[in-house]
Amino acid sequence: MRPSTLLTIDNSEKKGIFAIVKSINLKAGKAISNIKSATGTESRNEVITPSAIASARGTEFRVSIDEKVTTRSEVVDGKIFVYAQNVQVEVKKGEGTIVELGAKPIKPVPLAKPPKLIDIRPIYKDIPLVFSFEPEEGTKAIRAVLTKDKDGKDIIFEDTVKAGERFIISNLDDGLYYLIISGIDALGLEGEQQEAITIKFRANPLPPFIKIKDEDLKFVGKSAEFSWLKVKDAVSYHIQIARDEKFENMIEEKKDYKDLKYKTGTMEYGQYHFRICSQAFDGYEGGWSNTVRFKLIPPPPIPPMEKPSVGKDSIFLKWRHVGEGITYHFQMASDESFKEIIMDKKLEKSEIILKRPKEPGIYYVRTSSIDKKGREGSFSLPQSFEIERGFPYEALGIIMGLGAISLMLF
Repeated sequence: MRPSTLLTIDNSEKKGIFAIVKSINLKAGKAISNIKSATGTESRNEVITPSAIASARGTEFRVSIDEKVTTRSEVVDGKIFVYAQNVQVEVKKGEGTIVELGAKPIKPVPLAKPPKLIDIRPIYKDIPLVFSFEPEEGTKAIRAVLTKDKDGKDIIFEDTVKAGERFIISNLDDGLYYLIISGIDALGLEGEQQEAITIKFRANPLPPFIKIKDEDLKFVGKSAEFSWLKVKDAVSYHIQIARDEKFENMIEEKKDYKDLKYKTGTMEYGQYHFRICSQAFDGYEGGWSNTVRFKLIPPPPIPPMEKPSVGKDSIFLKWRHVGEGITYHFQMASDESFKEIIMDKKLEKSEIILKRPKEPGIYYVRTSSIDKKGREGSFSLPQSFEIERGFPYEALGIIMGLGAISLMLF
């Protein structure tokens, strides 16, 4: 019985400890009959539907009935007789017929040949598990069944897809399975079944989840860094970086990598592809992660500074404008290594006016540019200006005042 099948047993006969079913009334769905050959005058076995009767002495055949009460009969082995409206037709191995309600059986037609499975693999690693088929001419749909046994009785998943569509299984435990496929023609008759195809499936350990957002797929500079979540049952990871999506032009590759983040070596500016898979304790590698396409791009240009203009009360600083939408990062420090930063500002314009420092000494300034996405380039070479120590007029005034007092005393 296929899924959603409803039938009743109208007649059975006891033979010793067995009950031999003689007559089945199929009310909905599809039933597959495999009947041992009968000899002599034994009565035939029958499958009765509201629109037809299919009978056989010994054969393997399928009978189904749809919502329009149309009966379809398909012979896998041997032969059967289909009767309706006082007309009987003989249906042989590899043939099928249909009977609509109130109509006679059509002349038997050859059943569709089984489709071919595309890209058969020794082991399947990815979830969802996806199967594609190459249908024979005249095939309109494909019935696919994943089972735990070669006979197709212990069914795990079952679906009927249109020709050209894929059979997709979204969740499956690791293990050994069998795939049975058959074609369905324009009349809705199911054809011969393909011999069960062995499917070895092992998805664990699963591919790592890479922690990256779309907006982070451009890295400023000549290296990139990736991180991912820890995978259960994974003891290490296999990393690949390539120029092409097929990973034929490999740039970097690391196996047995233990960490949860990876920084590439120095590479040229351009587009690359990154992927990673998990490795189990026994050396088995799970499926690859989704491919991350990323770019290494040059940093925003360095805005070279002009020579500072030092005035009586202010300092005017200007640097080259390097592009539309660029902002600037300005720093001033009292040391050339910029460990003692006095001022740190983000500016819209490529210039700034500073109040003249009161403390004498040499001051250093530099700038960097920031693009629209907040990516900052390198700082310019520092420029410097000097605030000289002024003449001590106040001290001189005090000394002169003290001298005048002394003269008055004498």
